[in-house]
Amino acid sequence: MGEGICAVRLQRGAVELLAHTMMVLLILGASKIVEIWVHYLWGASPLLFGRIPVAYIFDGGNFALLVGFFVIGVPKILFAYFRGGHHG
Repeated sequence: MGEGICAVRLQRGAVELLAHTMMVLLILGASKIVEIWVHYLWGASPLLFGRIPVAYIFDGGNFALLVGFFVIGVPKILFAYFRGGHHG
């Protein structure tokens, strides 16, 4: 009986991990497409306000997204794994 509960927990955690991974990949892919489009429209290395490379803005946004999903996603995965059943 304990093995069945563990399998259900593992499945819930894996589904949560897969969902978060797919969301991150989708958002990062869309961000990359927009970055390529901006580079196409404004030249090889466009600058924001004539000082900051636009690539830095996209890199910072991607980093913030990854940190955010890590901070929110890991507890959700752990919650999905540990909710219900026995914690022994």
